[in-house]
Amino acid sequence: MTWRERIQAGDGDARLAQCWAQCAVGEQHEAMPEVVVYALPTGAQCGICGTSHGGPEDVQLYRAGLEFWEALELGDLEAAETCLDAIEDRVLQLKRGERSS
Repeated sequence: MTWRERIQAGDGDARLAQCWAQCAVGEQHEAMPEVVVYALPTGAQCGICGTSHGGPEDVQLYRAGLEFWEALELGDLEAAETCLDAIEDRVLQLKRGERSS
């Protein structure tokens, strides 16, 4: 189930969104790893998924991912959906080669 489907179903599991591998940005990274590039792992193990992974190199995606998690933490699914839109918009910009904006 995608994050958009989860939100539309009223399921905003903030615990999953704490993990870069399982959050909305991670969903985009999994679909397009050449576009949504993750920084090298820090060596620390994620307490959610149990692996060592980095987060997005793109600062805008990083911020949008944090805002997405925050919205879910607050139970604000409308704000989470707005953040999801911002994540998807940024990924499209990156796909078109727009690295800064």
